[in-house]
Formats: sequence, C-alpha cells, structure tokens
Amino acid sequence: MPQRRVCVVGGGAAGLACAWALTRSRAAEVTVLEAAPCLGGVATTEEAGDLRFNDGVQGGAPSYRNTLRLLGELGFEVSWLDMTVSFGTGERHWSNVGAETALVRRCRGDIRRFGELLRRVARREWYYAFVPVSKLLRRNNFSEEFASGMVYPLTALFFGTGSQTSRVSSVLVARVFNDPKLRLFEYDEERLLSQAPKMFAFPPLADVYARLGAEIEAQGGTVRVGCPVQSVVRRRGRAVEVVCGGGERLNFDEVVFATNTEVSQRLLKAGGSRLGFVERRLLSGVEYFDDVTVTHTDAAYMSAHYEMAGKPMYYIKTYNEHGEPSKGEMSFDLSSYQPHARADGESAIYQSIFLNRTADERMWTRGDIDESKIVLVKWRRHR
Repeated sequence: MPQRRVCVVGGGAAGLACAWALTRSRAAEVTVLEAAPCLGGVATTEEAGDLRFNDGVQGGAPSYRNTLRLLGELGFEVSWLDMTVSFGTGERHWSNVGAETALVRRCRGDIRRFGELLRRVARREWYYAFVPVSKLLRRNNFSEEFASGMVYPLTALFFGTGSQTSRVSSVLVARVFNDPKLRLFEYDEERLLSQAPKMFAFPPLADVYARLGAEIEAQGGTVRVGCPVQSVVRRRGRAVEVVCGGGERLNFDEVVFATNTEVSQRLLKAGGSRLGFVERRLLSGVEYFDDVTVTHTDAAYMSAHYEMAGKPMYYIKTYNEHGEPSKGEMSFDLSSYQPHARADGESAIYQSIFLNRTADERMWTRGDIDESKIVLVKWRRHR
C-alpha cells in the first residue's frame, strides 16, 4: 500500500518535530515547506558581527522530556543551569535567591494561604480548569500586591504569557508547583520561592534545525526552504493541492499547518476553501498581539530599569507607574546562560521583550535603550 503524501507547511520547531516523527515511523511520505531561507520559524540563532545567540526561545525545564530526548537523539548536549530571577523593582522587588525583601515580608500572609489554595486546586482540577488565575485570587481575597507583584510575573516567566497572564488557567499555575511532571518551583510558605531550580539552555538552534532537517531527508522526507506557500486548495477525496511561490503546484493527500492560525486561514481562503464550523471556531478563536524583542548590550538601561544585584539570568518589571501592575516587560542576560553568546568576552548581551504594541506601547521603555548598542530588533506575532 503506497504511503500517504503529507505536506507540512512551516519549518519551525512544531513542523520539523511533526515531519521527524512521521518519517522516522515510516508513516508517510513527508515534504516540509518553509518560506524563510532557513529552518527555525520564530525561534532561531542570529548572528551579528562576532555575536551568535539564540532568539525567540531561551531554554526549558526538566519537564521538557520530549525536547531533551529529541536533542539527545540528534547528538546535542544542553547546558544545565540554576535559574535565577529578579522580579520587580524598588518596594516591589523580590527574587528566588538572595536576601528576603520588603515585598515578601508584606505578603507573608498571602504566601502562606497560597500554599493551601494550590492544594485545593489540585484536588478539584475539573472545576478550576476554567477559572482564570486572576479570578481565583480575587475570589479568595488575595491582595493586589501579591497577585500582580508575585503570582503574575512568576506565571508570565514560566508560560511566556506576557500581558495575558491574568487569564491563564488556575490549574496550569498550580501545576507549576504541584505536578511532578511539570513542576519547576518548590513552594516555600515563607518566601513563595527560595531556591534556584534547574533549567537547561539550548545549543545554537540553527545547528539543531539543520541536523533535524538532514535527519528528515535521510529518512526519505523532503525539506525545502525559501518556498513560501500561496494557497492550499482542497480537492475531492481529501486530496489537497499546495500552490507555492512562482505558481508551482504540488499534490498531497494531507496537509499539516505548522503555522499560526492567521496564516492557516489565509492559505485556505486563498485556495477557495470554505471553513467548516469547527475550523472557524478553532482558527478564529485565537487573538494575536505584536511584540518586539530588542537584543542589545546597554548595561546602563538594564541598571536603570531592573534590580541587578547578583546578576540574575531573568529580569521582570511591571508597569506600576502607569497603573497597570498586572502587565510588564522582561529582559534576559543571554551571556549568563548561552555559552555561545558573548559580546566581547566581558560585556553582557541582553534581550528585552516588549509586549502587545497596540495596547501597551505607551508604557514601553524601549526608547531608553541606547540605539548605538542595539544588536537586533525582531517583531513577532504572539498569542
């Protein structure tokens, strides 16, 4: 029986993982189509002068077992680190390491009650799954200072949810502490966090993607870069026709969209397809925001906007001065945990992320970064 012909649209992490699994199991004849000149999608390795650094994703937790397995099978080793974080500034500063701060002392009662709430959520996940963390904290009379100063920044760091953190499911937040398969932090009833959990930093992602693409081709798959898809046309009998740039037409039995839902809808509509009810609900139910990541070497900017004692890896600040304490921005010291990222052997290289341009650009501190020290500016759509 001939193999099914499958087209994977998108050569980022999701698309390549899909293609790798299919080719490895001999389940299909796979073709990956990537519009960019190289594989990687939104998580890439960038080069600027003598600098080489990962952009778009920083690392992972021990719970990322499938990622670690894949990297191991491809012959890569990760760098294991103790994760250190600086949350907030001034009177709202706290950290998972170092001396106890005034914010922790003020929130001690909330911190102790939060431990019991975590256990309650774990016992009734079926109920709390649809309760956003903001509503959970309000219902249980936790202070705004504890919610926006401690819980939201911690959640944003782990899940990458940015300005939408208050809408994260209570169950997901609780699992960061409770679930042995997902747990990153050990709850401390006195400080909330008091240890530096283990995390790993990725090797250069460009090398990983190149080897993954080569493995897919070695297993009989096809990987094409610089091949933008213009439309996906549905044919009778579940067959599909993929139209690439320049008008090239390719025929497949099935297509996998490893893209955001906006691109998926655009390609289907360009091919004359009418979306079914379930497709409309799934593809139209995602809201996207425009974020920007600025890679730079401006230590003065970092000192002005973050608490840097102890030189943590991650930094998070909230927009208290704008009356939006549940929102904020974050920065990373890449040179502290990416072995291949060094500015000149001594200077640090940072990435600062600014979220939701439409709603929050007025609060961004991006303009305070010295333009002469900016290495790279990259925009992305984030849900």
